Amino acid sequence: MIKTFITFFLSIFFLFCSLFSYSQNRISGVVINGIDNGPLSAASVFINNSSKGTLTGNDGTFSINAITETNFELVISYTGFETVSLKVTPGNINSNFEIKLFPRTNELGEIKITSPEKDGWKKWGSFFTESFLGASDFALECKIINPGVLRFYYDKQNQILSAYSHGNLIIHNRALGYNIRYQLEEFRYDGKNKIITYIGYTGYDDLNLKNNRNKWTSNRREAYRGSLLHFMRSVYANTTATEGFILREKIKVFPTDSAFKQIFRNGILVTNVVIDSNQYFSVAGPKKVLSNSPEYIDLFNKKTFEITKAVASESENQKRFYFLNYMQVVYKNAKEKDDYLRKLWRPLGSSKFQTSEFSLVMDEPILIEQNGLYFNPLNVITSGYWGWCKMAEMLPIDYIEK
Repeated sequence: MIKTFITFFLSIFFLFCSLFSYSQNRISGVVINGIDNGPLSAASVFINNSSKGTLTGNDGTFSINAITETNFELVISYTGFETVSLKVTPGNINSNFEIKLFPRTNELGEIKITSPEKDGWKKWGSFFTESFLGASDFALECKIINPGVLRFYYDKQNQILSAYSHGNLIIHNRALGYNIRYQLEEFRYDGKNKIITYIGYTGYDDLNLKNNRNKWTSNRREAYRGSLLHFMRSVYANTTATEGFILREKIKVFPTDSAFKQIFRNGILVTNVVIDSNQYFSVAGPKKVLSNSPEYIDLFNKKTFEITKAVASESENQKRFYFLNYMQVVYKNAKEKDDYLRKLWRPLGSSKFQTSEFSLVMDEPILIEQNGLYFNPLNVITSGYWGWCKMAEMLPIDYIEK
């Protein structure tokens, strides 16, 4: 079983957003070819990770009406061209933008590329689909409509699989009732460390099948409750406990740490230990004698983490969230789904509360906004239940629970 750690791909430049305030503001402009200044028709223009977007007309113009009076990220993409994202603020929202797109260069991240893998989808399609959409019951109702826009590159020596989309990847999600436009900027699988990351831009459109409305409302509610989006909104509102989240600090103790000898004695893990005046416990416990010293030992603080110690106001519409080590998040209002148990090869009927973990990659806080967006998304790594919930369970940032 490959244990994946997913860095989620939410946008980088959202500031001072407010989910619930709408106005008659609109954003408009023209999209042109940066080489010859000719108009680009049918270019995709959308507010990242939302359900608001459009296509440019024959003359390259676009207009999006009734949008929020806040800062947001406007994404412009066109097949074969580099994706452009613009920060839009209340000060420039009614401006007429001229946006130049340039052909995509022959480079992916730090990897110089010559040509994509021949029959890339045939070789990597199944792996990509499960890694990107997931393996849940919702994922079974998702389909990538245009896999031909994907380009795969494999570095055999370093066991690195990379991919990007040559245009918007169209995902038909019949479980949640969305057509998703996803501009995949980079998908990366590190085969040596079994780590998957992907980043990109997401646009949502509601499916127009009236008979499925009740199903979609129910499934969206299920996907939302306990999700990372739900959690971030509760952190901002200081309602994690009332919303059903229980937090515990987790530390990893390595053989080089002075505390290691307190925990691992004669091949046995000590269940309870005091480190720096804090009481920790090991979920493994002294079940059996280990012949070899473990690579590290996970310890959990016995005290529930107080979210107020990690959150402070950054501005009127933004909170700063910072913590050390790792954070375990248990959502006590829902159990793990059967398909999650199957993925972990655990017997059905052994379901526990949904349990996730996350940590900050960089030693800096994340900034959270009222609607659940957070900056910088590349600073967050999730695993456990959140790591298992992938694109098939994702909701737009303007989702409101019904």
